[in-house]
Amino acid sequence: MAEEPKPEPLRLAAEPRRYDSVDTPSRPGDGTAISVRLIHAKNWSAQQHPPASVGEAVPPAALPPGFAPRSIEAVNPAPGADDAGAITVDQILRQNRAGSGEPALLAPLPARPSRRRQDFLIILAGACVSAAIDTLVFHGNPAVQVMLLVAIGFVTIVLTWFIYGMMDKY
Repeated sequence: MAEEPKPEPLRLAAEPRRYDSVDTPSRPGDGTAISVRLIHAKNWSAQQHPPASVGEAVPPAALPPGFAPRSIEAVNPAPGADDAGAITVDQILRQNRAGSGEPALLAPLPARPSRRRQDFLIILAGACVSAAIDTLVFHGNPAVQVMLLVAIGFVTIVLTWFIYGMMDKY
């Protein structure tokens, strides 16, 4: 059996990109460089010679019913400059200031008194009563009584920090 030759491995190489220039570069003095003078000249030219029509208007009959222009009828005629019944900004401001004293529909509720102090005293009293009961049970052991006094101090400090330091008013 004849040995087949190994196929040549594919070697891929990236071709250099070619860019086709769309615009020609402007040279100084040829009049195509963007400058403030050129922008003003084009604006002046556009003001002097407006285009005939920007686009053709579609007649209203050709538009679908949802896109037809609506006719707006004025309910109150526009007031003149010397009209006494005209609404002014000062009048609106005065009405707003006068109306601000009235109770609002959704006025904020007054602040409730906090119950933190009551809860603190109840929990602290419960801890002291439980320590007193433990003292009566373990009355003969002075080490337990010292530990209970330390526990009462620790509970008082932690409870104070937790209720007044961490918690919001409730």
